[in-house]
Amino acid sequence: MSYAVGQQLEFTANVYGGVPSYSFAWSFGDGTTASTNPAYHTYSSAGTYTVTVQVTDSIGETASASTSVTIAQQQTITVTFDESGLPDGVNWSINFSGYTYSATSPDPIQVTVPAGSYNWTANEVTVNTGTGEYCYYKPVSPTSGTVSSSTTITITYSLYKCYTV
Repeated sequence: MSYAVGQQLEFTANVYGGVPSYSFAWSFGDGTTASTNPAYHTYSSAGTYTVTVQVTDSIGETASASTSVTIAQQQTITVTFDESGLPDGVNWSINFSGYTYSATSPDPIQVTVPAGSYNWTANEVTVNTGTGEYCYYKPVSPTSGTVSSSTTITITYSLYKCYTV
């Protein structure tokens, strides 16, 4: 079975025989060790690793077992959001899978996440013109969606209303 870089793995040694209690010595094949059972480990680099556990019972008898695990680079997608219709220098944002990402127009918003399916929504923008006037821009197309692969989405904004304070 293959796992991803950064994914926490659980290793459990099932012990039969010997004289309780038992101690455990794990080696994860990347220079790190543990002494608990179960043992947890997160690999920081892709590769194939040999995981070994040595079990020692209360009278000093030992037994060991090994297995190999394959760790792969985590697959990601990158979604770039561009905007059109906003004045330059305005902060704009999107909600992406529960988080808010922002940029200053005309700069894009770029989100890189683990491969999967994500919902997004474009947010309204308020502009203070500096003269006591506030203008509201609404996203008109597209306003929200779901992405599951790397792509570029251009959100078109339209001036909705201006108010003088």
